[in-house]
Amino acid sequence: MDYVAECLQILYWAFFKPFSLNRKLREIHPELNAFSNPFEFRNDFAENPRLKRYSNQVWWLSAIAPFLIAAIVAPLYTFFSTEIFNWIDPGFFFVGWWSGLVFARGENSALTTWAYRFIYAAIAVGLIFNLTNDFAPELVQPIIEFFQQHNYGTIFNALRLVAGGVAFGVAFGVAGGEERRV
Repeated sequence: MDYVAECLQILYWAFFKPFSLNRKLREIHPELNAFSNPFEFRNDFAENPRLKRYSNQVWWLSAIAPFLIAAIVAPLYTFFSTEIFNWIDPGFFFVGWWSGLVFARGENSALTTWAYRFIYAAIAVGLIFNLTNDFAPELVQPIIEFFQQHNYGTIFNALRLVAGGVAFGVAFGVAGGEERRV
């Protein structure tokens, strides 16, 4: 139960007492702050068990808190609107979010490098496609019609949500983590 209480305390401090959190983090490790990725200091885990414990707590908070928030908001949305909350889109997003958190943890640097390159390529392709659609729609229209005829839209929507989740998981995951230098 101490572990859960410590997680809740970290969450409380992160939102309501950021200066207290920073002071506590400096006690754990002199270079650690509320915006740093604690897994950047993985080499110090062996001699600093408090750092390893904090890193795992922040990772679990980052993994579970968004889902719990959605689980609280979904019934409220259903109650106050005329439609039922659709869990499919958030489900795909959470799969991507959790994948991004695994990459942000950085245990496999080759996989993390590949994930960053994939995210950059996906963003570039999306931007190019959107710009082409805005300025030269005759080039993009046959592609859009092909996917509409073969009902690939749902597949691409799912992939878009998973990719968005991965991007957010990597970028904003562990403690809002700083960008990893790969």
